[in-house]
Amino acid sequence: MEGVYNQLNIFVLCKTIYLISGAILLALSVIHRQWAKKTMVLLHVVVGCAFLYHVFGFGLRWYVAGYVPLSNLYETMVFVSLISVMTGIALSGQSKIVYALAVLFGGVILFMSGISRIDPEIGLLAPVLKSPWLIFHVSIIIVSYSFFCIGFLIGCTNQIMIYINKKRERGIVSIQIKRLTIINEISLWMGLSFLTAGTILGAIWANESWGRYWGWDPKETWALITIMVYTAVTHYSFVLKKEDPKWLNLGAVLAFICVLTTYLGVNYFFSGMHSYG
Repeated sequence: MEGVYNQLNIFVLCKTIYLISGAILLALSVIHRQWAKKTMVLLHVVVGCAFLYHVFGFGLRWYVAGYVPLSNLYETMVFVSLISVMTGIALSGQSKIVYALAVLFGGVILFMSGISRIDPEIGLLAPVLKSPWLIFHVSIIIVSYSFFCIGFLIGCTNQIMIYINKKRERGIVSIQIKRLTIINEISLWMGLSFLTAGTILGAIWANESWGRYWGWDPKETWALITIMVYTAVTHYSFVLKKEDPKWLNLGAVLAFICVLTTYLGVNYFFSGMHSYG
């Protein structure tokens, strides 16, 4: 089965389909023609098949490895891509732009997972990770990152649309900005909820493994910073008593720096008890 897994190159094929389909979907999302709608339906089917193949690949790696493939950077990036595309499919009925961005982002993450410095080899599981808490803690944290990724992409898109709308006042653009802002706010709230839950579960796991709930490890510290930053972003409208889409979307973009630091920066620039990740 490991030989079959290596020969299929499942995630390479999914990467190609996501990148091409996402780019085309993004271009077609602003075209209101009959042929564009028919093409998008066809691409929906293609992306759906690629997503199922992605799920199959993840399950196959799980079977070959003998543990849930969430133990290193490569495996978590594959899972982030999977959840991002799944979120895009779930939101496809609400916004074509969000769907296209999610699919494209899924391809970008798989592309990044294939760079030379990231090892895709199936290795032995670190002793501390041999716990049922792995699937609960890590998967919930990764799901939160996926929602924050969606928020970041929507934030960037909305900033561009807000700039365009200032130059040319168009009612359609304003409606699209409001719709995307609502989806963005929901994504940020979902991400914050999952991150908080995942951090609490991580503290329980830490107590079982290391005999303490919290030790101010770099990963733990930045997880707390990320929670605080996104709490501020999602609550700004309650504090300032006004709702301006510009600030929420800008906050979603800037706050994503904390996610990148927690997910990637800690592993490369800090040493701690989470360095194996």
